[in-house]
Amino acid sequence: MADIEVGLHELHAVERTTAAGAAQAHQNGSKGTELPQTFALVDLVSTSSPAEKAGLQVGDRIVEFGSVAADNFKSMRDIGSLVQHSQGKSIRVVVVRESQVTALSLTPSVWDGRGLLGCNITPLR
Repeated sequence: MADIEVGLHELHAVERTTAAGAAQAHQNGSKGTELPQTFALVDLVSTSSPAEKAGLQVGDRIVEFGSVAADNFKSMRDIGSLVQHSQGKSIRVVVVRESQVTALSLTPSVWDGRGLLGCNITPLR
């Protein structure tokens, strides 16, 4: 069941990415480029952690974390559940950093520090 859940999360993430890409292409054709909606903020990234290795940085605002996005984010448990079920599997993370949208590949895994990511993410209000 966990593998099915992860598969569904990945499928929905691909669908959202396709739709977001079309929207971004449309936006790039117009003069007023608008950044996508964010729902969480990275406020800590530990040295040598999976998050640091993936390129996540303090101050990154999260647009997508796997299948979780602003339109379906309810609580940090959404991300926690996805991380637990994705240990050893790549998660696509899209962030806004310095007015640029950046896509990263983060693989939750056991490391020398606490948790599977090595970062702290807080919801935006």
